[in-house]
Amino acid sequence: MLFFVLILAGSLTLAWLGFTAPAKLAIPQEQILGLLHGGVVNTYEETYVDACVRLEGADGPRAITRSRRVITFGDGTTIQVVFSGEPTPTNACP
Repeated sequence: MLFFVLILAGSLTLAWLGFTAPAKLAIPQEQILGLLHGGVVNTYEETYVDACVRLEGADGPRAITRSRRVITFGDGTTIQVVFSGEPTPTNACP
């Protein structure tokens, strides 16, 4: 019974992370891959406005943000993960 409760709690935690912070959901996966590739040596993350769109019925432009993570492992391999955000109101677009 305790095992079932722990599995359920872990699943709910991962689901919550997936909705609130998808970039953070990849961190455990990076650590597991690091076990096979000599550990995680460096992690670089940047977030930027990638595009501006105009939606019908919305006042003003909307910005689409992208978060890019580049992970370097001990054996020299790298992996890049890109997450796109939903269009949000902004003054960063012309």
